[in-house]
Amino acid sequence: MSFKLLKNFVLIVYLALGSLFLYMQYSELEVLKSGVADNGGLKEYHDLKNFEKRWAEEGSFEGVPSSIKGDIQEYEFLVLTLKEQQAFDDASEEFFLIQKSVSEKKNSISDIVHNKMLSYVESHVEQEGQKIESLLLAGEKRFLGFLTFFLGFGALLIFLIRSVRKPLDEMAEAMREVRKENFTYSLPIDEERSDELTQLKRDFNIMIRKLEILHRRTEENREQLEHDAKQLKESVVSKTRFIRHLGHELRSPLAAISSFSELMLEGMHGDITVKQEASLQRIMSNAQNLLDLVNDLVDQAKAEAGSLELKLEPKELKPFCEEVLESVKIEAEKGGLKVSTIFDDEVMICEIHEIRFRQVLVNLISNAIKFSKQGGKLELRVLRKGDLAFVEIEDDGVGISLADQRNIFMEFHQGETFQKDRGAGLGLHLSRQIARLHGGDITVISEQGKGSVFRVQLPLSKEKV
Repeated sequence: MSFKLLKNFVLIVYLALGSLFLYMQYSELEVLKSGVADNGGLKEYHDLKNFEKRWAEEGSFEGVPSSIKGDIQEYEFLVLTLKEQQAFDDASEEFFLIQKSVSEKKNSISDIVHNKMLSYVESHVEQEGQKIESLLLAGEKRFLGFLTFFLGFGALLIFLIRSVRKPLDEMAEAMREVRKENFTYSLPIDEERSDELTQLKRDFNIMIRKLEILHRRTEENREQLEHDAKQLKESVVSKTRFIRHLGHELRSPLAAISSFSELMLEGMHGDITVKQEASLQRIMSNAQNLLDLVNDLVDQAKAEAGSLELKLEPKELKPFCEEVLESVKIEAEKGGLKVSTIFDDEVMICEIHEIRFRQVLVNLISNAIKFSKQGGKLELRVLRKGDLAFVEIEDDGVGISLADQRNIFMEFHQGETFQKDRGAGLGLHLSRQIARLHGGDITVISEQGKGSVFRVQLPLSKEKV
């Protein structure tokens, strides 16, 4: 059944039952009105009763009921005639006859009042019986009205429940099947019906079909991702193994090149010319750059494979940073840079791996030296903010553009300021990974043409050195 038709049917039944109930109430009201209308007769009865009492005790004419006014007037006339006869001749026969008539009239009035009261009582009892019967009838009608309303409304509810409950139970069962990932389940549909619940079933079946397609695609994508992840993991392991082997194979010849070049510079193989000395210096510099690159590649491979483990120990930060700065200060002074430091007065202790954290600071300071202008400045700051220590390296060099700042810490990324003979874009990426292994991070603030500030963040340690 259509919901619209069902709604109209419920409205009609509700109006019919409501009209029946109002009719029952109206009938009972009419009965009550008839009882109120009879109050006039009750007043007449009370007037007669009061008059009878005064008449018997005092013979008073006060409060004469309208129903016996004629008899009272006749009695008054006889009393007046008696008084006149008494004044004329109270021993005459006429006087005694009139006196007898007055006495008889008085008794007659008492009998009339008594009979009227008795007649009213009988009439009142009969009316009360009729009224009680009417009230009982009205009560029965009211009870039947309530019973009809209750049974009719109950039947309507049962009909509604049976009309709606079954399709809802079917949909609940379908939802349970969907939660079990049974996307082949479908709701039974009566194609001859076109009500709202039938349309809802159709839409639900369409939704299940779409979910089945999405679930199948998701499973296919998951399997593909698992396959790709497995291949990627194998690739990383193979790359790490290859880079380690390559690093081992390259370190020995590079160390030999540097050693023999140094021996030749010291004149161990005879005198050399100025031009030869310059060439040997370039050979040593390039060999060292290549060795640093190999070391960075090996460290990067270890970090990607998760095998770059650091044993952290508590260390006072300010003396350590001063020592690192002193080790590269000569390079800064060669470039004509003005080197300065700012340290907080507090003692700051952090848990660090000395070799790896030194590698981070040397890399950041070396970058600041590389990209600073002749005669520029280099400032090292060690500050405390809450439970964190910050090591900041600031320069007034070429700066970094906003586009490069987003990618500056990515592997092999080199910005617009890249110098071909100075690195392969691994230093900052590896430095950030080492900082994060320390529980910290590295961020950059820069404006192109105005320099950069690289900030290393470390958690403070509660342990003492």
